[in-house]
Amino acid sequence: MEILEVIFAVAIAFIGLGMALALYRAIIGPDGATRAVISDLVFFSTISLVGIIGILNGSSIVFDVIVIAGLLGAVSSIALARVINRGHR
Repeated sequence: MEILEVIFAVAIAFIGLGMALALYRAIIGPDGATRAVISDLVFFSTISLVGIIGILNGSSIVFDVIVIAGLLGAVSSIALARVINRGHR
């Protein structure tokens, strides 16, 4: 096992742990705004996991998918923030 594979395995473990803690917090979360932030965290963590798996597999199409998902994630975050604020700026 190469050192790069070990580093990616540790990164996957940390990202997975962060996602698990975030999902636990979503269950006991006090309000909708907290759950919205957690959904963004889980979404972007999933994108990072896909990126790491793409690097390990040597796939180049994965990075195009990551860029598109990142753009859609940013737009959905803005839209969700507008809904939570009821349209106020």
